Amino acid sequence: MYCVITEDGVETARTLKGINNRLKAKLDKVEFKRLGGDYIVTLTNRDLEFVQDKKRMSMIPIDKLYKTDNSKMMLMFILVLSFISAVRG
Repeated sequence: MYCVITEDGVETARTLKGINNRLKAKLDKVEFKRLGGDYIVTLTNRDLEFVQDKKRMSMIPIDKLYKTDNSKMMLMFILVLSFISAVRG
């Protein structure tokens, strides 16, 4: 059982995935303290906001962060089209 104690109350779930879904956050197992068979963590509102932001950041695809520059390819395409139209004309 996973328990998260916040300033607004207590959230519990059977699995780590369940607690992350309930809080809309991304908590890792290492952030919890084990108490018997349960895992417990105490979060302030600021901590909760941080783990929610961590989930939002993990959802951003890496491909969109590092876009490739296609300007050279477009320039070559325009030059080839210009050459073809010059040869035909």
